[in-house]
Parts: sequence; structure tokens; C-alpha cells
Amino acid sequence: MYQGIETLQSLYKRTGYSFEDSPPSTKGASRRTARQDRAHPSSGGSGVPRCSTTVDTPAAGRSNSSLILNRHGGSRYDPQGSVDHRVSLPNDVEEEERPPTSRSTHHLDPYEMGRAIVELREDLEHERDRRYALNDSVRNHRKDREADRSRDRADYILAQLQVEHDVRSLVDEQATTRKEISQCNGEVSSLLDQTDRLEREPRI
Repeated sequence: MYQGIETLQSLYKRTGYSFEDSPPSTKGASRRTARQDRAHPSSGGSGVPRCSTTVDTPAAGRSNSSLILNRHGGSRYDPQGSVDHRVSLPNDVEEEERPPTSRSTHHLDPYEMGRAIVELREDLEHERDRRYALNDSVRNHRKDREADRSRDRADYILAQLQVEHDVRSLVDEQATTRKEISQCNGEVSSLLDQTDRLEREPRI
């Protein structure tokens, strides 16, 4: 039995196929995997694709341990369900799975680096001048607003003083008018008295 297994192993070692105890549909997939392994050998190994052969032992049957034969010779028993199905990925798949290179790791020549530094400095100076201009504008606006407030306050005070002066003038004028009215009333009374006396005197 072991001589037959070794014969199968040597045959599959020459052809490069992997021998697994599986249905015909999975055998075709295993053969395609073996072809891909031969076309794209794994970079981590010695350049020879890994190939394992699984054979059911006659003593235990399909449900028991299976015999795994590798391409480098030898055999070992492995419980069912723990068969190594790892295959090496093709190079194009490995390249697709690699993360994209960061832009920060790209090499820049001294001219490009110097130009980038000059542009950054110019942008910094522009932003600094813009900030200074904005600060001056805000400061001037505050000064103008304070001046407007002071002017408005002064105008309000002057207007209030003018109103108070006008009110006092009106009060004084009213008092003067009252005095004049009183004098007029006195004169009218004296004239009325004189008129009465003249009417009472006998005529000659």
C-alpha cells in the first residue's frame, strides 16, 4: 500500500498536481490551483509550489484520519477537516492587496522641494499680510465707531443743553409776560375808576 502511495506521489511530483481526496468538481479546482502555483511561485518559499496529497487510510476509512503526502517526500496522518488548503497567491493578486504608497514617501528632487518651500513661504507671507490688513481694518472700524459714538454723545449733550436753555428762556419769557399782563390790568382798573368819577361829577 505504501509503495503504491509513493508511486502516486512521485507521479504527481513530476506533473506538479496536488492529489486530494475530493469530488471531481474540486479536483479540477485543485488542478487549476496547481497550475497557478507553477505560473506564480510563492516568494516566501524556495520557488517550488506547495503540493499535498491526501489519501484515506484503508484501516480507518473516510471518516477517520487521512494520510497527507507532500511533494518533498514523507507522509503524516492528520485528522479529517484539518487538511492544509493554503495556496500561494499570484503576484498580480499580491500587488493588488498591497496598500497604496503614501504621497509623503514619494521622493522629490531638490529643485521641486525648494520650489515647494518657496511657494509655501509666499503663501505664508500672503496670509500674514492679509491678517495684518484685516487687523488694521478692524482697528480702524473700531476707531471710527468710537469716534461716531463720541460725536453722537457730544451732539446729544449739546442738544440737551440747548433744550434746557430754551426751556429756561421760555419760563423767563412767561414770567415777564405775566408781569406785563398784571401791569396792564392795573392800568385798566385805574382808567375805569377815573371814568366812573368823571361820570359822577356834576356837569357845570
